[in-house]
Amino acid sequence: MNGEIVKDQLVSYKTLFDPEAFIMTSLKHVPEWVKKKLEGKGVILVDDFHPKGNGVLEFRELLRGVWMP
Repeated sequence: MNGEIVKDQLVSYKTLFDPEAFIMTSLKHVPEWVKKKLEGKGVILVDDFHPKGNGVLEFRELLRGVWMP
């Protein structure tokens, strides 16, 4: 993961649009340290987001938590 992308693009986008939740998905597994780094910047990353992965269920639960508390 390129730290410059996080700093220059993702954090800038989050600052500009101030979304209620900033959730990114990845088809592949992402190391836990990367997820923690993104969480520190206010970005939630859901990995293994594909039909046979656990990410779809995790994503659904996150959406329920954000828009249907």
